Amino acid sequence: MIPEATHRSVQDTGQERSRSVAVFYLLRNGNPDRLYAAFLESLRRYPAGMSYRPVLIQKGFTPGYVHPLTMSWPTPDECAPEIVEVSDEGFDLTSYRKAAQLIDAPMLLFFNSYSRVLAAGWLAKLYSAAERLGPGALVGATGSWEALGEHTAFPNVAIRTNAFLIERAHFLSFAQPLDTKRHCNLFEAGPASMTKNVRDVGGRVAIVDREGRVIEPDDWPEARVFRSGNQEQLLVADNRTMDYQCVSLRRRARRARLAFGDRAVVCSQNFIYRWWLAVGWRRGWL
Repeated sequence: MIPEATHRSVQDTGQERSRSVAVFYLLRNGNPDRLYAAFLESLRRYPAGMSYRPVLIQKGFTPGYVHPLTMSWPTPDECAPEIVEVSDEGFDLTSYRKAAQLIDAPMLLFFNSYSRVLAAGWLAKLYSAAERLGPGALVGATGSWEALGEHTAFPNVAIRTNAFLIERAHFLSFAQPLDTKRHCNLFEAGPASMTKNVRDVGGRVAIVDREGRVIEPDDWPEARVFRSGNQEQLLVADNRTMDYQCVSLRRRARRARLAFGDRAVVCSQNFIYRWWLAVGWRRGWL
């Protein structure tokens, strides 16, 4: 059972907020502030390309608390974020479902705590891709074919839930429980995953790269987005993409083959650059 969540607004100093897309960021109590600061800095560096409704999911904080960085969230029309308060129970997807039940917007884009955007027009690119793919589409920043242990066979097409855009009604129609880590893993990549549910009812799925290209599952291994090449076309980074970026060639090859098997595209990267990336990620420069 999913515990209740609460929703409130802080003062809106901008124009009437756009209702088309709600953009959520999951702020977890106990995470270092540098993660949230780096996310906000990435939004300042790379404008969204369209208006949206910003929503901060505060997980595990004292009711009524507003994180001091929240009012610095940059949006095209300068509207202040709304806040959804959730308990510390459950996981990322548990919090997403609670927030989606409270925020009435046609389209929902979820970012996890480690997300950072890497290119201007990120929302316009994701939204345009969803429009192009048609009703019921699921669009993500990354996707993989990796099998989920004994639960699925390879290739197991799945949009990763670090950053994904979906119709609210469709997201709330999924009945799978999200109370445990295993439930959430199954929702992302199990035999009845979000991706499989979307495709089973005729919806299309794709990832979007930093140039705005819409890439359907058969082309993911060569897309240079998630665990492909040097991830040159990655639109949204997270801890898993940075893990691939900063490890040795041997470990990188293993991760790439888990994701895409014999079609994996693996490139080497010199030690100094990998070290610089790791430092830059920890300090929020990237």
